[in-house]
Amino acid sequence: MSRSVSGTNETEGPYAAAWRAYRRAGWIIFLLLAGIPIGVFPIAGLLRHWFTIPLSLADLSRFWLLVMVIAVFWENQWRCPRCGKKFNVPVGRRRGLLESKCPHCWLPKWAEWDPRKRWRDL
Repeated sequence: MSRSVSGTNETEGPYAAAWRAYRRAGWIIFLLLAGIPIGVFPIAGLLRHWFTIPLSLADLSRFWLLVMVIAVFWENQWRCPRCGKKFNVPVGRRRGLLESKCPHCWLPKWAEWDPRKRWRDL
């Protein structure tokens, strides 16, 4: 596969960069969630031992929760690459984050090309 000067793949569709950003946001949320038991306890112990900071486990957990809320809010504000409206908004009986397509323009999740235009332009 050849790469262009900008570092993106020449065969990628116009929506590929947007989906990569969305996938990155999902991974950040997953790592933050998985990091609660892995990260909070050791960080709290190290801060108390090395720096004698009077930081309790509850304080660090509250901070971690705040970061999680901000990350989830950031992902929920993500916009559809085709129509520009919020992708994760539950509309009617739609499922929000679990939806497989945009509730506004019906662009399938992870589609790199516009399915309506791709075959018309060939």
